[in-house]
Amino acid sequence: MIEDIVKYDGEVILRMYHKGFDNENEQRNLVRKNEINGKIISLEEKYVKDEVIKNELSVFEFTECLLGTEDERNPYRGGSSCTFVKEFVILEKPKILFTQSGSLYELNIETKNFVQICEFIKKYLGVNLKKNPMNFGNVYIYECREIRAVGIEKGFSLPSKCIGSTVTVTFRNESMPVERENIAIKEESQLSITNVKYWNNFDLEVYFGKDLFFYQNQIAFMKSLRLSMEVASPKQKIDLPKIGSVFHQPSSKDQEIISGQKMTKSDLKMSTTKIRKMIELENEKENVVFVVPDELEKVKKTIMKAVEKSIKIWVFDPYFIDRNDRFYSFDWISFFSHINPYSEKKYVFYCKKNSDYKLEDFLKDLDTDFNYKKRPQSAREKNEFVETKVSIHDRFIITITKNEVYSGLVLGTSFNSLHKNYYVIYKLNHIAAKEILNKLSPWMKNENICNNEEEK
Repeated sequence: MIEDIVKYDGEVILRMYHKGFDNENEQRNLVRKNEINGKIISLEEKYVKDEVIKNELSVFEFTECLLGTEDERNPYRGGSSCTFVKEFVILEKPKILFTQSGSLYELNIETKNFVQICEFIKKYLGVNLKKNPMNFGNVYIYECREIRAVGIEKGFSLPSKCIGSTVTVTFRNESMPVERENIAIKEESQLSITNVKYWNNFDLEVYFGKDLFFYQNQIAFMKSLRLSMEVASPKQKIDLPKIGSVFHQPSSKDQEIISGQKMTKSDLKMSTTKIRKMIELENEKENVVFVVPDELEKVKKTIMKAVEKSIKIWVFDPYFIDRNDRFYSFDWISFFSHINPYSEKKYVFYCKKNSDYKLEDFLKDLDTDFNYKKRPQSAREKNEFVETKVSIHDRFIITITKNEVYSGLVLGTSFNSLHKNYYVIYKLNHIAAKEILNKLSPWMKNENICNNEEEK
């Protein structure tokens, strides 16, 4: 079998063994290393005989189970391989990672370093320990079980290793079961399984005796070939006097070439699963952006990414209209108008009762701004300005896409000072952004909105 040992600063933090690789080169010796916070994390992989660990692990309790093809704990996931795993629980956790506080363990290292360790393990061993940190120190013995079904006319065929098993097949049309069959595979001729009813995916379970040997859900075969081409426009440069130049790559236009019939939802399930995992990982990465003075480029990139695919943009900033800093506001209006020219934009700001600089004054000055004048009239008409009688303290950007997906940013300072303050930008997910806008939209009624004629 193959032995994988992970060490951090010389201390063993995880051990994994993989059975079924007896034909591997017995001279196998693989080492991977990285540096985390000045300490070395390493993976040492080599071939060992099964007897090496039997006596050592006999004193420990263990749990065992079969992990499905898409289970995050399955190091072989993403294909057609289940894994039978024995987990030996070691109560004493690695001291380099954890310290005991009463009856509980606490991290003995910075959280960011712990995350890097988890990412190293996921990269090289395929398992994600972020959600299960107490799995560190444990010993795992995996047994890979692969059964690859091959599509045939109106059905599929199984490999010869299934002879002697009982196979349970649930044929489905999308998520709806069509027919369920239990088949005892006693000879070669029974390895081909067909069904005349309409189906586009199936669940497969393979038993040897009463023991479940393998299972995989929603197996589908490719019925079409889809190629996607992107027609990219050249980068565009916007010269803005106060916040500097912006280079923008307009969204590409997709052109699809499809051969055969279109794929169904079930055909895309694997892609959906992958994308969902990518989104979860992305949400974990940079939900908070800390900005220091003279980091305006980072701010522009963050805002650009947040707004470029939206059809509606809300900007909340009580000091957006200010005589002294109006040129910064002009630049940001031009910024939004260029990045997404035909989206609806609403700028919500505070109506200062004693101010001699009103909205009409701001709009007159805006019409003289060089960059704003360059925008098409149809794009300029997409801008709406809303004066409120009560100041909304926090600064928000809330966006909505054509698919009704909400997102947003919380800015720790006003738009006219994004270039000079220390502050944080918080990224809002769909639920949070939608809740904020749903609560602010009814609030912006007549009693809270300035009547410009009266205010004059």
